Amino acid sequence: MVRPLKYVRLEDYVRLICIFYTSNTDLKVEYVFKVYDSQRKGAIDVAQMYKLLESSIILNHDDDPTIQVKELIDIVILMMDTDHNGKIDLSEFR
Repeated sequence: MVRPLKYVRLEDYVRLICIFYTSNTDLKVEYVFKVYDSQRKGAIDVAQMYKLLESSIILNHDDDPTIQVKELIDIVILMMDTDHNGKIDLSEFR
């Protein structure tokens, strides 16, 4: 498991700025994929998607966040998982 850092190294910050200011879309996509693939397995699985989406969905008071996140993940898997293995790899992410 990767331990979260409390700071960003200067080298990483400069790399990030360069990536986001480039016109190279492939480089940007690869960077974002690596961020989402937090376990560095080469694919984003359902558990990783849940962790990412859980904190980013704004809900009404009556809504169950678990159900809404799972429904969103089901849609993402249905649309992007072309090899039907339950994960999104880099080629599917593109």
